[in-house]
Amino acid sequence: MERGTCIGVLLAFLLVPTTAAPQAPAECPTSECAGAARAAGAADSRIWREAASIHTLKLDFVEALQRFTRAQAGTFGDEGADLLASVAAMRATLDRWDRAVAQFQADANRAASAGLARVAVATVLLDRHRIEDALRELRAAERDDDGRVEVYTLQALAYGVLEKPADAARALRRALAINPDNPAALYALAQQLARLEQPAEATRALRDVQRALGKREGASKGAQAVAPFERVDLLRQVAGVAPIFPQARYADGYAALRTGDYAMAVTRFTEAAAVDPLASGEPAQREPMVRAGGLLRAGQLETALEQVQSVVAGAPDRAEAHRLLGLTYWLDDQAGKSIEHLRTAIRLAPGDERARVTLADVLADDRRLAEAERELTQAVEAGMQSGRIHYQLAHVYERQSLLPQAAASFRASEAFGPFVGRDEFDRALGSLLVNQADFDGAVAAYSRRIDANPNSGEAHRQLGEIYFLQGRDEEALTEFLVATWLDPRDAKALAAAGQVQVRMLKYGDARVTLERALAIDPSVKEARYALGTSLMRLGKTEDAKRELALFQRQQGEFESLGQQAFQLDSLRREASRNLIAGSFDQAVASYEEALKLDPSGRSQRDLGLALLRAKRPQEALERLEAAQRLDQTVDGFAYLAEAYLAAGNRDESARQRALAQQLARAAKLDRIRVLAR
Repeated sequence: MERGTCIGVLLAFLLVPTTAAPQAPAECPTSECAGAARAAGAADSRIWREAASIHTLKLDFVEALQRFTRAQAGTFGDEGADLLASVAAMRATLDRWDRAVAQFQADANRAASAGLARVAVATVLLDRHRIEDALRELRAAERDDDGRVEVYTLQALAYGVLEKPADAARALRRALAINPDNPAALYALAQQLARLEQPAEATRALRDVQRALGKREGASKGAQAVAPFERVDLLRQVAGVAPIFPQARYADGYAALRTGDYAMAVTRFTEAAAVDPLASGEPAQREPMVRAGGLLRAGQLETALEQVQSVVAGAPDRAEAHRLLGLTYWLDDQAGKSIEHLRTAIRLAPGDERARVTLADVLADDRRLAEAERELTQAVEAGMQSGRIHYQLAHVYERQSLLPQAAASFRASEAFGPFVGRDEFDRALGSLLVNQADFDGAVAAYSRRIDANPNSGEAHRQLGEIYFLQGRDEEALTEFLVATWLDPRDAKALAAAGQVQVRMLKYGDARVTLERALAIDPSVKEARYALGTSLMRLGKTEDAKRELALFQRQQGEFESLGQQAFQLDSLRREASRNLIAGSFDQAVASYEEALKLDPSGRSQRDLGLALLRAKRPQEALERLEAAQRLDQTVDGFAYLAEAYLAAGNRDESARQRALAQQLARAAKLDRIRVLAR
């Protein structure tokens, strides 16, 4: 989980329009804050230092929230103390944060520069999610000095949070009147105009984005990635983070966080934690469970299993004990016993979702998807208000290729979050909708992804790809160019931008863009073909022929690889059928041909196993050893143990079985570490 981001003034970026904003000193929450401090006098620099110190209180609040979010999952059952402590830390930090903001407002009134002081106060208030208060300061700053571009960019951010697109668009136009070549402001204006359903105006703004980025093109070559877009939120959303949904009992608290009512959120968390099984009940009854959970978290699986078994034997009606025993059995690869105890936990406490989500995970992991679907559906039908339940159900549907049902469950989960991992959630939903050819739905999902993580070049590129499929060239080109601005080394985005420019008959622009793409990655064959087409249209016949010849060679290699993959798949299917039929020599022959096409660990292991079934253990050993050198697996050690035993070497067979057990234990510990994150 990322820590909170400060919404600073956009001064540094506006002063340095062609490069990434410089790194801020440690005392400033953002580079923009640092820029403002450098531009101001000594008294005003002090204001920005104080603003940065207030931001550290926000970071403290976010750190306590992170602890609470990890604890409320309640995976190991030993999180009760941290649950209560983190709520108390949030309450104490919030009180300090609010007192510091009030003092800052009072001190800022004595600043030398009233306009800049009001901007600083507005920045602090936005960071605290006091949107209306921030707008009052910004209106006052505008009255003091209507030439400050940051006044209007911050106003636009605030109006965006309030979902007032007309006001946001008005503020952005004022900002652009001062600095007309700011791509971030132009892009934000296009977004607001689209929300206002003004397509002609939005298209003009998109073309202005393209124009502004075109002016930066020469300076951006070889540049580092940039992050020009700001947003108002408690947490930064980043790519690659799995979605986290709150437990149903804490959903109201997280909903309050999303609206900026942090005090109400802490109150709701406190009330819900008081009746959470992790923290409620007699300490003497909780202590054995806490001890067992700590052992499990530390990877002492056998000792933890004995401890929880003892608790269940002494208190067979305790749902939480059965839940933890079910989890422990699952981590010990005893799925049958795990399912038995998790179902007992659900019977004893039907409203506790922790056992339900774990049971669904166990069933899905055991490929019992229909049973997992039934358990989750029953939870939904029973009225359980859980984003995690809906999200798990979406993935179970997706694994069964029930795509419309998966999309419906994805959307149902959105009512509850996710609180963390919004980027990944919208990426997955968008991908699912693309697979159903629901391109309008995919555009909506990818647009929400950009709202959550606007500085993700990949998010802009993937949205551009959907626009390209829809024939929406202006939108597609803008998204691709923004992607290359955010990440100048993204060859895919450059290639895609060049393809759009070819389709728009902008052959000169396309040539420049596509040559940049191929300079980064010469293997992007689509860029090669589009470049050849552009050169031909520009009358560069010989150059075009050279590029198209290179494309034909790359295309031939690609098709050859596809044919090889098809042939390999056919050989493996044929070999598998022969193994099942007991035709071991024929299976060996097919796997030998597969190995010629793909000398991977899998091919070596397939052939070794077939040789073992054909009672040729010495040959099998050679292949199985080679497979383990390439790709070490638990099954590989088990097969070697079987082969050595067939060859009459009992000592080596026993050693291989011990290695299999050792690797299996390491895998169990890895699973525990993943759950403990």
